[in-house]
Formats: sequence, structure tokens, C-alpha cells
Amino acid sequence: MYPKFLTRLLTSPASDELKLTICRIVLKGDKQEEKTAEVNKYAVLVGPLMELYKTSLPKMATLACAALINVSLGNKETKQQLMNDGAAQIISQRLDSKDEPVLLNTLMLARNLSITGNYRRALTMYNVVEKLIGILVGTGIPDADYSPKIKLANTQLLSSFC
Repeated sequence: MYPKFLTRLLTSPASDELKLTICRIVLKGDKQEEKTAEVNKYAVLVGPLMELYKTSLPKMATLACAALINVSLGNKETKQQLMNDGAAQIISQRLDSKDEPVLLNTLMLARNLSITGNYRRALTMYNVVEKLIGILVGTGIPDADYSPKIKLANTQLLSSFC
């Protein structure tokens, strides 16, 4: 019942601060002893979290993406739901982000989903590999290159497509 209440709050015209707090609640849910049960109970939040992930507010998108990573980690059904809700297309769009936390969390979410061949194919259909190669090559602007964290996460994700 509690996750459904959180879902209702996320889909309501509630304040951004409340929505950010709900994302943090989902992130803390990962620290519970019964990790699998906690993650499964938050699966109902996937749709609303995906909507927050699409927003133009970097902090909101970052926390929503981190919450999606936690909710889907080790859960095939939730990963399938993410893919059905258009995660591949959103990930492809978010790989163009200039905001480092958004980009880093996007790379980690994509890595989480790229474990399965079908999901890798879906990501490939949205030019994710080409965008990963672009990140690997760098910005081409002196003193404006990606951080080592971005480069590492990008290389790890890119290697899953080999």
C-alpha cells in the first residue's frame, strides 16, 4: 500500500521537493535487509520514476534514474517493465546530457539493462553504441573532457556490446 501511495504522490501535481524526497526514499529502500522484497515492492513506481527521469531538471532526473537503478537491480520483471516503458529511447536521449550526474546515472542504468541480449539490441536500435563511442572519443574541447568516472562507466558499458 505504501508504494502505491508514493506512486500517487509522484503522479500528482506535488512539489518538486516532495518528488525528490520520494526518489530518496526509494534509494534508501536498497539498504534494507530484505533487498529483493524491498525492490519488488517499489516496482509500481517505475512508470512515475520514468516520467521524472525525462524532466529537464538535472537533480530530478539524476535521482529518478538512481531510483530506477535500485528498483531494477537484479529484478528481471522490473527491467522488462523499464524496457516496455521506453527506457532505451530515454537512455539514448540522456546520453546527450551535459550534466555529469545525469550522464553517469544514465550510463549505470544502461549497464544494468545491457546484461540481456534483447535489451542490448533495443539500446542499439536507438544509437546508444554510437553515442558511447562519441563519449569515448571525448568532447574535442580542451579542458572540457569527461571525468574519469564517466569514462570508466562508459567503457564498462561499451564493453558489454562487444
